[in-house]
Amino acid sequence: MYGPPGMPAPAGTTPPTSQGNRAGLIMIIIGVVLLLVLAIGAALYATGRDSGYEIGACVKKGPDNSVLDASCGEKDAYRIVKKVDREDQCAKPDEPTITLESRGDKEIFCLEKASKG
Repeated sequence: MYGPPGMPAPAGTTPPTSQGNRAGLIMIIIGVVLLLVLAIGAALYATGRDSGYEIGACVKKGPDNSVLDASCGEKDAYRIVKKVDREDQCAKPDEPTITLESRGDKEIFCLEKASKG
């Protein structure tokens, strides 16, 4: 480039600036930040969210066999009594269950009639 290391640059020439190094460093930082954002997004997507239904909550059958929130005093309401891995784990096989799927994950809830009347 300009001779042996430690020697001054010849007159009339300008030594290389650190602009090339700075641009490379900025590109590396941007790459690392993008990778972190992608990794966090993938982790959040992979964990998914559960249905939001909790034990003790009341639900009812909606249109197209959907599950809707309900007041426990409603005539057609059912109370969620247990969350299980398989329907046969519910205590009362004659009581209904609901199965909710999200991103390939299944949640199965055992139900009982909310109002006993």
